[in-house]
Amino acid sequence: MLELDPDAARPTILSARIALGGVAHAPWRARRAEQLLAGAPATRESFRRAAAAELERARPVAGNEFKVTMAQGVMVSVLAELAGLDEENEEPRDE
Repeated sequence: MLELDPDAARPTILSARIALGGVAHAPWRARRAEQLLAGAPATRESFRRAAAAELERARPVAGNEFKVTMAQGVMVSVLAELAGLDEENEEPRDE
């Protein structure tokens, strides 16, 4: 879930709720990423920083190392989609 400030000149995140499934032994609530996103601009760079910070302490078991990179990519993609970002730039899509 991504809540954007409707009154901001540029998309700004009011709050975020992120949960990851299939990357740990139980669903993983991404609280560190949520905290970093609150008040941040809704950009792919903000999403990348939050995803990297969330997973910097991840310790995958042998053979599952790819899940860290995959989870980071999925987080950025989904958050960008929720923010309505155009794939080619940081501007929201006109819909």
